[in-house]
Amino acid sequence: MKKIVIIIFFCGIFLGSKAQNYLDTICWVTIVNPNLLPFDSIKLNNYPELDSIFQINSVAYFKEALPYAKNHELKKIYEIRTASNGNIDTLIFHLSTLFEEDFDKFSKYEFDTIERMVYDPSDWMWYLTTQDPDNWLWHLKKTQCDLAWDITKGSQGIKIAILDYNFDVTHPDLATKIYPTYDPYDNSTFNCSATANYLVHGTAVASFAGAETDGGGQLASGGFNTMLIAYHTGSRQTVLQKAQHASFVMGANIIISCAGTGSLGCSPDTTTDEDVIIKDILDNGTAIIWPAGNGSTQLPPYGATCEYGPNQFHAFYPFNPVYDNRIIIVSGTGKGDSLYYWDNNSIPPKETTWSYFPEVDICAPGHDLMGAGTSICNTSNWPYYGGSGGTSFATPIVAGIAALVLSVKQDLTPAQLKYVLKATTDPVADEADYSGMVGAGRINAFKAVCYVYNNYPLVISNETFSGNNTFIRNQISIDNTVLNTNSITDIKTGELIIDGPFEANSGGSLTITNYVCP
Repeated sequence: MKKIVIIIFFCGIFLGSKAQNYLDTICWVTIVNPNLLPFDSIKLNNYPELDSIFQINSVAYFKEALPYAKNHELKKIYEIRTASNGNIDTLIFHLSTLFEEDFDKFSKYEFDTIERMVYDPSDWMWYLTTQDPDNWLWHLKKTQCDLAWDITKGSQGIKIAILDYNFDVTHPDLATKIYPTYDPYDNSTFNCSATANYLVHGTAVASFAGAETDGGGQLASGGFNTMLIAYHTGSRQTVLQKAQHASFVMGANIIISCAGTGSLGCSPDTTTDEDVIIKDILDNGTAIIWPAGNGSTQLPPYGATCEYGPNQFHAFYPFNPVYDNRIIIVSGTGKGDSLYYWDNNSIPPKETTWSYFPEVDICAPGHDLMGAGTSICNTSNWPYYGGSGGTSFATPIVAGIAALVLSVKQDLTPAQLKYVLKATTDPVADEADYSGMVGAGRINAFKAVCYVYNNYPLVISNETFSGNNTFIRNQISIDNTVLNTNSITDIKTGELIIDGPFEANSGGSLTITNYVCP
């Protein structure tokens, strides 16, 4: 047996896809034998046995840990990281077995890890995503919805109103999420026959905003427990009427429309007070989230974007930020976080992008997505699901994440919600090619929820506590309440403010579970 001295230290442990996980699966190793250097990114060029161990344990990379060090000994330290299906403990065991003569040289330490609960819903397509994060519901992984779900799974009290074409209210991922099961403005029913025009569009949009998660169907959605209100889209005036109905009658927290927006208009209407109507909706506390349109690299079909000059575009009317800057305009990105992508589905295939212009506020996954299809009304016929792409689907992804944020603090104003979403984005990879025209970046659910959790206090007023009380917002459990004062502030870094009166019971306790947020 060959002899090699490998000293292992600073190791993070990956505990599986359920329950508690260490985010990092990393070890640093010191290579004592200089004959084994140099290495390439994965393999030890002169040591096939070690290369085999790396393959068995799904080592993602093997590289210098401190490449800029001048100290010769520090240059011998290399970093091993396993993929999500790897396991540091198993890797150490295999290394120890191969190099048994040097077993006493191995030591294991925790590698600067943050322990977080990573929630995995039971939906089949989410399970497939955990096995293949670049496919299936990849957009939820990309936007870190699973980390956000550890803080909040949304609330049935948060409602997204969707103005679109027909909805299949019998779809297994939507049957318990769309309420009422008809258009509440005019009481019209949704036609979910096999030949219904654009049936798949409204159904798919709804699924990205709030598909049944953790049971009921096969999908999952960022909005998780968020409820949906469905409206038929219509003329420009009808859409305004229904948007106002959604805000003032149905109590919608968010309004989106993702079909027929181009036909509504690309110019302001100076003959009506539509700007006042939109301001009224926003002043009522209802956020408006609207798609930017599909494509600026090559001119798309009618209705896909608004062009006012050669390669110059702007948002649709009447929900245009010119009327009110609190409106959120959404464009799309692909799996690599780029606005640009190669469209293999067009005939012939072509290069393209989603729309980009200065009014765009934020981007979200918009290409090669998996959403709901038509179930053909009360039957089990396929397809239930299908591929989708466009800012029509990036927009409900943003709406679902916005609903998560509102579940943490429901009284955020539309302006505050827009600020939070834009302040917590990840970079768009090719932003430099579209400078100033892709908004703040690509949305990140975990960062957005954490921002609200860390920066906006939860205020509980005029409550009498007795028995057991739980506040889901930041997992504050009051057991046989011990509160007996009229004001308790700064219980946890300013995140909770309670104003009395309270009922105090003997033997009670206050338990606070702290989530890890950056």
